[in-house]
Amino acid sequence: MKRSITTVAVLGALLGLGAPALAAGGPDDSKDKAAVKAQQGKTVALSVTVIEMTKSGTSIDPKLKHLSRYFAKSFKDYKSFKHKASHAMTLTQGKAGLQTVAGKRLEAEYLGLKDKLMRVQVKFDGARMTMKVRNNGLWFHAGRKGKDGKVTVLALRARLK
Repeated sequence: MKRSITTVAVLGALLGLGAPALAAGGPDDSKDKAAVKAQQGKTVALSVTVIEMTKSGTSIDPKLKHLSRYFAKSFKDYKSFKHKASHAMTLTQGKAGLQTVAGKRLEAEYLGLKDKLMRVQVKFDGARMTMKVRNNGLWFHAGRKGKDGKVTVLALRARLK
């Protein structure tokens, strides 16, 4: 009986010592590294629609008709949406793309795929966010409210090239 307990303890210790080595550099780790290496240099097309929204009025610019269904959910207190500009950027993984949008600097970077989601980092108007989005996914980034009550919103759509 004593011998079997000792054997179990020794086997347990050996398995316990082997587990960290597998976690740190086992086969799964090499697959992750290979996946990251395969993604290097990949590009994403980022479309940016600049929208100015206000609480007064009740108009939606015809150029924004394709986005209007999102306004009620995302910006329920705002009633007027005006198209200000559209921009297109091509982002290469690991390199930041720069664009002047509404007189402000927009910096965007494609960070790669993780769990079938694209990770895109955006810096605009003093804020930074990283979005995880499906291919051809859409998200909004609202800027600060101006003295006149207007808010600049970016509608961003990312698509793998």
